[in-house]
Amino acid sequence: HNIRLVSDLLNDSVAPAGGTWSFNGTSGECNAERGFLGAGAIIDGEYEDAVGGGICQTSSTIYYAVLHTNLKIVERRAHRFNTGYVPEGMDATVYYGAKDFRFQNDTPFPLKVVASVSGRTLTVNILGTKSDNITVEMTNQVVGTTPYKTVYQVDESLPAGTTKVKTTPYTGYTVKVYRNLYENGALKDTKLESTSVYRPRDQVILVSPDDAAQYGL
Repeated sequence: HNIRLVSDLLNDSVAPAGGTWSFNGTSGECNAERGFLGAGAIIDGEYEDAVGGGICQTSSTIYYAVLHTNLKIVERRAHRFNTGYVPEGMDATVYYGAKDFRFQNDTPFPLKVVASVSGRTLTVNILGTKSDNITVEMTNQVVGTTPYKTVYQVDESLPAGTTKVKTTPYTGYTVKVYRNLYENGALKDTKLESTSVYRPRDQVILVSPDDAAQYGL
């Protein structure tokens, strides 16, 4: 619902020649008054329900599309954890009033952002006037990993001999993303686009008070 709603707000928005397109500036605040619902969002390192949760899938998909146009990225921030719905290092988190995604239309022609949702598929196209023979291929490279730890906590409600997973884990990654420019099919240049650091998230397992000692608690 939230992805469809914000995509409708962004659909057919225009970045004028030489101008800067802003996700937050175009969508406005995604609050309950405008029909947004509570959904999963990362808050202080934990997944919680927040009004407007899920809209980052739209900002990430637009970012991924813009990367392939060879336009200049003005503002982009990676998520705290790796998202999994776009290649590593090619996501863009947004939060109204604090974190935005912006790109500059450094072409002599206006551009249009077209976003649509069909079923469970989100599609973004950047429409404009092609004035060169440059095409873009994005590649990424994981240059470091940070393993997660397993942490045990006592849950008074659990019977002896049982455990419960409270928090699923994530491995941390450091990822470099490259923009590869091809002219008439031949590689012309490779540029480092960004370096993203995704934090690990520890696995938290709840155990019974009767079993606490065997887990060192």
